[in-house]
Amino acid sequence: MSLRKRGRGGRREPPAPTRGGKKIMSEADAWDRAARGGRAKSVTDAQRARDMVRAHGGRGAAERLGVTTRTIRRWTKGQNRPSKGNLGKLRDAHDTREVRAATVPSRRRSRFARTGSGVTMTGRIGPASHEGAYLRIRTISTELPPASMERIMGAFVDAGPDAAHQALAEEMREHYADVGIWQIEQLTEFRFGNPRSTFNEFDE
Repeated sequence: MSLRKRGRGGRREPPAPTRGGKKIMSEADAWDRAARGGRAKSVTDAQRARDMVRAHGGRGAAERLGVTTRTIRRWTKGQNRPSKGNLGKLRDAHDTREVRAATVPSRRRSRFARTGSGVTMTGRIGPASHEGAYLRIRTISTELPPASMERIMGAFVDAGPDAAHQALAEEMREHYADVGIWQIEQLTEFRFGNPRSTFNEFDE
């Protein structure tokens, strides 16, 4: 298996898994992209550092991570990568309500709460019931009403990707197809906005 180098210092990691030439996103990356909008499919350490600065300011971010403001600036520009110890601190500090609240665009969240939004996702998706008979690679594109989007975005800001994922699954059951608990995984596409279509294979 080939390995790709990541950053300085000779550290390497396995390449991201793909399907059909498209990257399979982690749950955290998928939600970062969908909730915040305009993000790459992978959240970089430089982006995490920029998010920390946006939430806490340069000095506040440095104090929370136990580094200098100069170090933070270099991280935000991608000039240096955090050491192994600091990398863990950065990722933990990034996964907080304060950072999510500061980096989810307020206009985006307000628009969703006012008008609702389409949701499009491609991955291994389907009802977890029926012994997995309907769980397969598919694309789903549908509309969710304002109350659903307000709940989903609120769950992301308040408690993170896991809570938002659960809220989405429950809203899919309510507004897309009531076929049991929805299982959503191995996403190569996940976005809010205008849906591709509203075809529902589970309609009778």
